[in-house]
Amino acid sequence: MAETDKEDSRDEAEADEAPEASKFWLGEIAAAGKRDEEWIKRAREVIKRYRDERGGDSSQKRANILWSNTELLKSALFQGLGNPDVRRRFPKRGKDEKNTKTAALVMERGASYSNEAYDCEAVVRSCVADMVLPGRGVAWVVYDAKVVQNEDTGEDEI
Repeated sequence: MAETDKEDSRDEAEADEAPEASKFWLGEIAAAGKRDEEWIKRAREVIKRYRDERGGDSSQKRANILWSNTELLKSALFQGLGNPDVRRRFPKRGKDEKNTKTAALVMERGASYSNEAYDCEAVVRSCVADMVLPGRGVAWVVYDAKVVQNEDTGEDEI
């Protein structure tokens, strides 16, 4: 086996800043998919039941109790985003008081702006629905950087 074809162990891959091969991580992803295969199958069945995608005789009138219970749980678990409240954990008087108050205010205003500018409420509602139905409430945050090359210096800028 060639040196570049060897599979990295977890310790080697995490210790090395640039692993030589990605085989270890591709193996981890494949193992996670295999491990979660049964859960994914059950989760899809739960979603089908929630959406009331029953096959067969449509003349039967049946109530979808899962849907009504889930909607009740979702509204109880999340009613909306609150207002951010950022404070110092250990307040003390001194020369740094003004700086720490200003930093807390900047963080609070930044969080408030993010809640208004981005659709944070929809993400949280999606996570709550994901948690009460198949059993995982996972939010994915994707940062899409726009990189522009500076013509004067030739360096990339974000």
